[in-house]
Amino acid sequence: MTTTTTTPAVARWSTRRTFGWSFLALLVTFVAWAVANPMSAAPDEPAHATKAAAVVHGQLVGEVYDPEHPGWGHVDVPAVVAFSTSMPNCFAFKNDVTASCIPSLPTDPAPLTQAVTTASTYNPVYYAVVGLPSLLPTGEETLYLMRFVSAVLCALALAWAFTQALSSSRPDWTSLAVLVSMTPMVVYMSSAINPASLEIACATALWVSLPTLLRSTDDTRLRSRLAAVCVIAAVFVNLRGLSPLFLAIIVAASVAVSPLPRTWDILRRRATWPWLALVAAAGVASLVWTRTAGTLESDGKVHHPTLDLWTAIQWSLGDTSVYVSNQMGQFGWVDTNLPTWVLMTIAVTAGLLVVLAVALGNRRERAVILALAVLVIVVPVLGHASQAKYLGIVWQGRYFLPASIGLPVLSGLVLARVAGARGLRFAWRTSVLLAGTWVVYQVIAFALNLHRYQNGASHGWRVGPPDQWHPPVPVPVLYLLLLAGLGTLVWLVLRATVRGPLVEAPDGDLGADLELPPVPRDARSVPDGATTTAAR
Repeated sequence: MTTTTTTPAVARWSTRRTFGWSFLALLVTFVAWAVANPMSAAPDEPAHATKAAAVVHGQLVGEVYDPEHPGWGHVDVPAVVAFSTSMPNCFAFKNDVTASCIPSLPTDPAPLTQAVTTASTYNPVYYAVVGLPSLLPTGEETLYLMRFVSAVLCALALAWAFTQALSSSRPDWTSLAVLVSMTPMVVYMSSAINPASLEIACATALWVSLPTLLRSTDDTRLRSRLAAVCVIAAVFVNLRGLSPLFLAIIVAASVAVSPLPRTWDILRRRATWPWLALVAAAGVASLVWTRTAGTLESDGKVHHPTLDLWTAIQWSLGDTSVYVSNQMGQFGWVDTNLPTWVLMTIAVTAGLLVVLAVALGNRRERAVILALAVLVIVVPVLGHASQAKYLGIVWQGRYFLPASIGLPVLSGLVLARVAGARGLRFAWRTSVLLAGTWVVYQVIAFALNLHRYQNGASHGWRVGPPDQWHPPVPVPVLYLLLLAGLGTLVWLVLRATVRGPLVEAPDGDLGADLELPPVPRDARSVPDGATTTAAR
């Protein structure tokens, strides 16, 4: 007996239309966060804003501030940007102090003023774009415009991720995976001036588009997909000092879960070589900058002699829960935390896809997902511990988000392959449940962060202080923008989900409801969009 699995008929938009709706929804969401968060309230935002303004004013590094503080540099920037470095002094690390403590802007915000940035040796690629608004007539709006430019860049990268997911053969599982990979921390970072925001967004795009490229048999879209992947990779590798490491992890995992003959076939094509050369050249440029500028260097002095390697490893492992919480949602200057029950809900939402993929994927897919899960814990612990005696315990979970986002995304790709045309009702119900839950905890995260800066974290919600801080846009409008953006993203995911059932199942018969095809123990990955035949 032979069972044939075909791809379900899904009404699809053009790539351009899908990209447009995704981009608009993401941008509206990020802008709502960018306006609702006080300036300089995002982690290290003043340093990155100052670096961005310095780069567009011709200072790629600046003058050394102090030899004992590598990466700190004197730069000349507009006075309003220099002033941003003093904004968080009154509320940072104090979650009961509201944003009303921010002092008034300088009377003349335009003249160039000397400031210090702790990011002076960072790669200038991201900053050269985000700093452009500082060339305009300056005021408080300059800082918001810099946030908006960063939000546009992040929305472009994530919109490409959604477009690739929504145009795949099983867009339900793939697009749902992209959606839940956007934890509140990812959304929050996408609204801030920080190169890590674009690094996370580009990593998500690569986690989706590279395996899709390697698993697809559709050569009509090969060139456009290849060009997009390589351009994103070339930008990605020049965003932060650790970006080349993350690119290596993404490439290795994507190749490992894809059919090797297909990968080799793509590599042998001459049309592929110029694009690969672009990525190689960008990688070399990144490594040269990191080496010559000293982006990842410390002063070489032992500041914490009691933190030997083993003690630092134990300490870092003990902080794993804090590290994971930071990846899900820890806002401000690590002073605004989500409640434990919200963190657990986020973990279950993303973790469900991972568990299903490990249970249903083939041997190679299971090995890659489990190896990546171990990697995202072990590598930060070892990296942190090796530098602890020089820097102390300073790593945060968001630093490794570009790698850990691969867990739900790869899981969604595995589920799409395994499901084929089956399990439509299960996919629909899962999408409704997880996407609905995703909206709820995104709104809760937004509300808690706004409340922290308006009323203080431990104060009531109904009555604010007499000098309550207010965003430049009315709060109800911000909630409407947020709900519009989140709702549109969920609508795109559910629109791509075919409502079952193909076969009516008796009550309680989960196996009949799933209708999953049998997966032989030695089965190999099936290219995206291909028809599979299982002989019994």
